[in-house]
Amino acid sequence: MGSCLVLRCIRAPGKEIMRCIKFEFMPRKWYHIALTFIYSRWSKGEIHCFVDGCLVEVIDSNWLVSQNEHFDHCYIGCGHEEDEGEAFSGQMAAIYVLSQSITPQQAACLHYLGSSYQSHFRHKSESNLPENYKKLLFDGKLSESIIFSYCPKDCHGQMVLSHPPNTSKNATNSYFVQVPHAIMKNGVEVITTHSIHNSLHSVGGIQMLLPLFSQIDMAKEENIEEEICSKLLTVIATLLGTSLNSQQQFLQCRGFSVISNLLQNSSNVHLSMNLLETFISMSKAFANFNNGLPLLKQLVESVFLASHLWLKAEPLVQVRLYTFLANEFFSNIDLLQIVRRTQTVVILMNTLKKYWITLPNGYIEEEEEETDGNSIQNKSSSKNNNTNFDRSAIVHVRTCILKLVYNFTFLCCEGSEERDDELQCIFNFIATTNEDDNLYDVLTQTMQQISDHPAILVPAFDKKKVICIIFNLISSSNELIKIPALKMFGYYLCRSTQKRKNESINQRNLFHLLTDKLMLNCHSLSLATYNALFEILVELVCPEILFVKHEELPIENTRFENPQILKVVAQLLIQSEESSETLRVKKIFLQDLIRHCKDCRENRRIILQMSVWQEWLISLSYIYPENEEQKNVSELVFQLFSILLFHAIRLEYGGWRVWVDTMAIAHSKVSWQKYRKNLTQKQEEDARKKLGENLNKNDQSSSSGGGVSSLYRTPDFVWSQVQIQFLNDLLMLIQAVVQEWKNSPSPIADYLNNSDNHVFITNTVHIFSQLADSLVMACGGLLPLLAAATAPTSELELFDTTQQELDISDAAYFLEIFAEVADVFIFTSPLTLNELEQEKNMPAGGILRQALRLSSGLRPAASKHTSA
Repeated sequence: MGSCLVLRCIRAPGKEIMRCIKFEFMPRKWYHIALTFIYSRWSKGEIHCFVDGCLVEVIDSNWLVSQNEHFDHCYIGCGHEEDEGEAFSGQMAAIYVLSQSITPQQAACLHYLGSSYQSHFRHKSESNLPENYKKLLFDGKLSESIIFSYCPKDCHGQMVLSHPPNTSKNATNSYFVQVPHAIMKNGVEVITTHSIHNSLHSVGGIQMLLPLFSQIDMAKEENIEEEICSKLLTVIATLLGTSLNSQQQFLQCRGFSVISNLLQNSSNVHLSMNLLETFISMSKAFANFNNGLPLLKQLVESVFLASHLWLKAEPLVQVRLYTFLANEFFSNIDLLQIVRRTQTVVILMNTLKKYWITLPNGYIEEEEEETDGNSIQNKSSSKNNNTNFDRSAIVHVRTCILKLVYNFTFLCCEGSEERDDELQCIFNFIATTNEDDNLYDVLTQTMQQISDHPAILVPAFDKKKVICIIFNLISSSNELIKIPALKMFGYYLCRSTQKRKNESINQRNLFHLLTDKLMLNCHSLSLATYNALFEILVELVCPEILFVKHEELPIENTRFENPQILKVVAQLLIQSEESSETLRVKKIFLQDLIRHCKDCRENRRIILQMSVWQEWLISLSYIYPENEEQKNVSELVFQLFSILLFHAIRLEYGGWRVWVDTMAIAHSKVSWQKYRKNLTQKQEEDARKKLGENLNKNDQSSSSGGGVSSLYRTPDFVWSQVQIQFLNDLLMLIQAVVQEWKNSPSPIADYLNNSDNHVFITNTVHIFSQLADSLVMACGGLLPLLAAATAPTSELELFDTTQQELDISDAAYFLEIFAEVADVFIFTSPLTLNELEQEKNMPAGGILRQALRLSSGLRPAASKHTSA
C-alpha cells in the first residue's frame, strides 16, 4: 500500500493479522523481498521478513494448514478481492515459492544474486558469487524445494509458464494436479528490455562512442553545460565497469590513446577537475578488476603520463594529477610493475623540464611530437599554463614527479637489475640544467639516492663519469648547489673501495682540482662549505646543510679517512680574502684538528705521513699578527705543531727528520714574509718621496729605477720567533716526560732501558746533536762559554758571532735544557751512539763530545751568569 509493505495473515473468517513492515521503499529502485515461515512444535510459529538480505520484521503467527486441503487459486501482487488499492504497482523479477524455510544467510545470498537471476539454483556457474555464498545456494536443497517459480523471460502472451526443475525429489506434483502456469490479469504485461551493451554491440561496440570526443568543441547552444566531456567519459567508465566485452573492445581499439589525442586537440576548458577525477575513479576501478591491468596500463601511459595534454589544464588540475600519482596510485609497489620503467622515467624527466621554477634563458615553447604507435603531430596552438603557476605549486608538482622517478628507479625492480638508462636520464638533466632553482631539488634527491643506495649509485657514478658533473657543480657560486655536490662527492668516497678511490680520484689528482673549483667563483671559504669538507674528511656525511658549527664527533670513532681534504681546506683558507668569517673558519678548522689529534694517535700519524704538511699548516698562521684574532689563530697553529712534533719524536722511528723539515720550512716561510714586509715598507717610502718631487724628476727617477729588487732568494738560516716557539714547546713536552719518569716510584733507569722508549731517546739525541753546536755558537762559541763559566765576576759579556738572530738569553735557556737532556738521554741511558753517528755521518764519539762540551760550559754558576 503506497510505499509500504503490508502483510495480512487470515487464520479464519474474521481472524486476521495485518502488519506494516518497518522499511521505507523508494520508487524506481529494485528491492529483494523474502518471506519465510518457521514452524515450531512447542511454541508459536514465526514469519520472518527479509528486505535486501536483512531481517527487518518478525511476526508471531500459527499457520494451521493441513496437507489434505486443496488450493485452487494463487494471487501474486494482489489479494483475492482484486482491490487495486492493495495491489502492487511496479516491476517484478523472478518469483520463487519454496517448501522449506530459508536461513538469514541464504536470504543474504539470494539478494546478492541480483534482479537478473532467473534460474533454479542448480549450477554454480550461473553466478559470480564467492565460493562460500555458492555453497549455501547451489547445494541442491533449494532447487529440490521449489514448489513453483515464475520469471519474465518465460512468458507467452498473457500466460506465465512454470518450468520446475526436473528432479526426482521435486514435490511439485504433490501440490498441483497439473502444471501450475499463471495468467497475467488487470493490465499486467511483460516488459522486454535490452542492455546498453547489446545495443552498442549491434552498432559496432563501445568504440563507436569515441568519435563523440571530436565533437565536443562544435558550436552549441548557450544553455548546454561545459562538462559534457566529463559526462561522456563517465558513461564510458560505467560501461567498462559493467561489461567484460566492452573492456576487451576498448583495449583493442586503444581507446584511451584516442581520447588523449582528441583532448589534446580540443579546448582547454574540457580539462577540468571533474574530468581528472573521472579518470582517477576509473584507475581505481580497473585496479580492482580481475582483468583490468591491461586497461590500467593503457590509461596510465596514454593519459596520466601525457604531459603535453595536462600542461594545458589549470594549475590546480595539474597539482591534483601528480599528487594522486605520487601519493596514492604509484605508492602501491605492485602498480609500479604495470608500466615500462625506463620509458616512464624518461617521460617524467622530460615532464620535469616543463615545470621550471626559473625560466631558462632563451626558452622557447615548442609543441612536441608524441609517438605512440603512429606519429601524431599536434598543430593546435596551445600555450603552457606554467606562467599562471604559483611557485609553491610548481615546487609541489616537481616534488611529486621526483618521487615518482625515485619509485620507478629503485622500488620498481630488484636490487641487481640494471638501471643504466634511468640513471643516465637523471644525470643528463643535472648536466644540462643551468638554473640553480631548477636544479636544487633534483640534486638533493640524487644526493639522497646515493646515500640510500650506494651499491647502485657508486658504480653508476664511476661508469657514467658523473664525477665530471659533480666538479662542474662544485664551482657554482650558489652554496645550495655547491654543498649538495660536495656531499655527493663525499658519499661517493665513503662508499668506494680503496681501489676505486685510487683509480678515479688519486691518480687524477682530483683533490687539487677540488681546491681550484671551490675558489673559482667565490672569494672565501664559508662555514657551510667547511662543514661539508669536514664530513668528507672523516667520511661521516649527513644530507642536511649546516650553516652553523657542526657538532663535535666522538673521537674514538672519528678517523681522517681522506687526509687530502686537510690540504684542500688549508689552501682554501690561505687563498680566502681576509675577513672575520675567514678567521672564524680558521679557528674552527684548527680547533677540530687539535681535538682529533690530541687524543688520537692514528690521526696524528696520518698527518705526519702527508707530504710537506708543515707548509700549508704554517701558512695558516700570521708571522706578523696585526690584531688579537690573528694572534689567537697563530697560537692554535703552534699548539697543533707541538702535538704533531712531539708525536713524531716520542713514537715515530726517524721522527727527528720531521723536526729538521719543520725548521727548514718554517725558515722559508718566515723569510718570505719578512721579505714581503720589507718590500712593502720600501715601496711605501719610495711613494712618499715621489710625492715631493715634480713630475719631470718623478719621470726621470722612475725611469732610472731603484728600490728593492723583485728577485727573491731564500737567505741563510737564522732563528725566528716561530722556530723559537716550536723548539720551546717541544722541549717543554720532553721535560714533562722526564719529570714524569723522575716522579715515578720506579728508577729512571727502568724507563731508559725500556724498549718502548728507544725511539723517543734516539730522536731526542738526534735533536740534541742537531742543535747543540748551533746554540753554542749563538752564545759566542765554546771558549766564551767556558770563560763565562770560570770567570770570578759577571762582567764578561757574550756575543752572537754567527748572526743567527737568536737572543743570548734564549740561547742560554735552551742550552740549559739541552744540558739536562744530555744528562738523562746520553750519560744515563744505555743508548749506543755509534749507530746515530753513522746515520748523521759524524766521526766516532762526536755526539759524546758535544754533550761533554755542553756540560763543561754550562755549570750552575755559568747558567746563572748567562741568564743574568
